[in-house]
Amino acid sequence: METALRETAEEVGLSNLRLIDGFREQTQFFFRELRHGKSELIKKDFVIYLAEVDMKALPRLSSEHNGYAWLDFKQASKFLKFKNLKEILAEADSLINKK
Repeated sequence: METALRETAEEVGLSNLRLIDGFREQTQFFFRELRHGKSELIKKDFVIYLAEVDMKALPRLSSEHNGYAWLDFKQASKFLKFKNLKEILAEADSLINKK
């Protein structure tokens, strides 16, 4: 969790996060990337934590990012393309609604 907080501060400039206890999901995805003129299959493993941040906070984006938005569950679920991420979002929403 320390790494997640540090990386979030370094990568997008958000440092006033409060991690929500009881939520940690691990998943992976694959994508193709052109490397040295050849299409290569890349596997990404990642861990997702649930955090609370002021919605007025402005993330700092780099070339690695496509954008950002603060969305409610219904809006966010429309943007997700992968079943595993939709399931993780639903679990996060369920935990938030229980608290």
